[in-house]
Amino acid sequence: MHMVYGYFLLLPLLALGSPGVKVGALNANYEAIYAVSRGGKVIAEQTTTLRAISPSQYSLQDITKGTHGLASFTGFERKALSRFQYSNQQVIKVEHEMQQKVAFKTKSYQFKTMANNTITGYDKQTFTLSSELMPISAHMLPMWLSHEVCKDTTQNLNQISVPVLKSKRIKTYDFNVVEESPLLTRVDRIYPIGVDRSSQIWLDRNNHCLAVKTRYQEADEPILETKLLSYKLLGPVKNNSHQP
Repeated sequence: MHMVYGYFLLLPLLALGSPGVKVGALNANYEAIYAVSRGGKVIAEQTTTLRAISPSQYSLQDITKGTHGLASFTGFERKALSRFQYSNQQVIKVEHEMQQKVAFKTKSYQFKTMANNTITGYDKQTFTLSSELMPISAHMLPMWLSHEVCKDTTQNLNQISVPVLKSKRIKTYDFNVVEESPLLTRVDRIYPIGVDRSSQIWLDRNNHCLAVKTRYQEADEPILETKLLSYKLLGPVKNNSHQP
């Protein structure tokens, strides 16, 4: 189960917009509930909430709780919160924090991007990075992929590259974008040659560009999936993608 708990650190989720319109993730306040399964058996439930604090400030929160099997028995619970500033279709500032507990063990992680290209954070110990790249948190990644895939109604992307701060390092994640049907887009992570992993996210372009399913597999381990159970809009749709 160690691998399962590690996976929760990257557990994906998602994005909303206007019904029937191809728009990105930053166009709605919403709450979505997902079932998390391992090897076809449900082990947890995740609630994801996105709120616009102001025209350019957002809050994205995941709360994941074990509901079945060992995840339930050990009291697995993970909370991740990313507050970020968005301007000119770019993320320009991020504050992220994560707390996870299972049995009698706890884990925490946090970081903050600064205006002077400095990133400060904590991962077992404090750290400081300098970078001209503006990375997002791994927690924000699926939401940002939805934004990138669905922000432009005039053309389809084939590939996406995103800088992500993982632990104490900034990594560029590359993705292929596949149109499975006129209404469903699949985004596949491109791993280095020799890495036996796969991960996909399915976006429903006719339904708020919502991530309706995610899938992750490593080597011969059981498949880990999230599937949408329900969602609701929390307020009026706001199109902030061109705010100064």
